[in-house]
Amino acid sequence: MAHLTEADVMSAALRAHGYPAYPYEEGGITALAVPLNPTVCDDDVQSHPHVLIASGERADRPVAEHDEPWSAFLFEADHEFVDTLFAGDPAHSISEDARRCAAAIVDYAARYFAGRAPDPVPGPAQRLLDALQRARVAGFYDAEEGVVIAHPAHVPQDRALKEPHVLLQVFTASDGWPDGFSAVACKPDDGVDFQEVASVFESRGLPGADAVDRGAQAVAQWFAEPKPTAGA
Repeated sequence: MAHLTEADVMSAALRAHGYPAYPYEEGGITALAVPLNPTVCDDDVQSHPHVLIASGERADRPVAEHDEPWSAFLFEADHEFVDTLFAGDPAHSISEDARRCAAAIVDYAARYFAGRAPDPVPGPAQRLLDALQRARVAGFYDAEEGVVIAHPAHVPQDRALKEPHVLLQVFTASDGWPDGFSAVACKPDDGVDFQEVASVFESRGLPGADAVDRGAQAVAQWFAEPKPTAGA
C-alpha cells in the first residue's frame, strides 16, 4: 500500500469494467489514456476516440499526495479536445471518485458505440452553468459563439443580450487541454451590438471546482454591484 499511486487506484476502477488505462505524459502533464473501445492497444490509443484522466495535471503521484479530484477529458481520434466527461467532487475519497469517473466513461462509451451519445453542452461550459446556478445567476450556452452567457435571474433569456450581461469563455491550450476561463461584463450598444465594460474574473490552467465557483461568485457580485473592479 505504501507504494500505491493515484494511477493504480484509477486503473483498478477501470479494470473492474474491463477497460485498460495507459500512462500518458506531455509537457509535464501526466494522465491515463483510456480508449473508448477497450480492445484498442496502447500504441493506437490516440488514433481512436479516447479519454485522458488526471488529478489536476498529474495522475502518477503517491495516493497520499492526491489533492485534487479526478477529471476525464474526451478527445477525438486526432487528439482534438471534445468535452469533459467527468469532473470529480473533492468531498469524495480517491477511490470513490475513481469509481464514479470510471462509471461515467464506461456509460458514455456504451452510448457512443450504440449511436446514442448526446451532443450536449461541452463539459467545461456545463460546469460554468452549474456554478452560476449555485451562485443564483441565470445563464445559457451559446453554441454558435461557444460561450456561456450569464444574466440576472429576473431577466428572461430572450432579453439577456439586451441588458447588461457577462460572457464566460473557456480557453483551450495548444495541446488541446482546457486552460482556464474568463468572465467579461458587457452592455448593449445601440440595441444591435454590445461593448465590454469590465473584466470580472480570469483563471488560467485546468479550471478546478474552486476556480469555477469563484468565477461564478464574481459574476454574481458584478450583477449586485456592477463596476469595473467588482470580482477583481
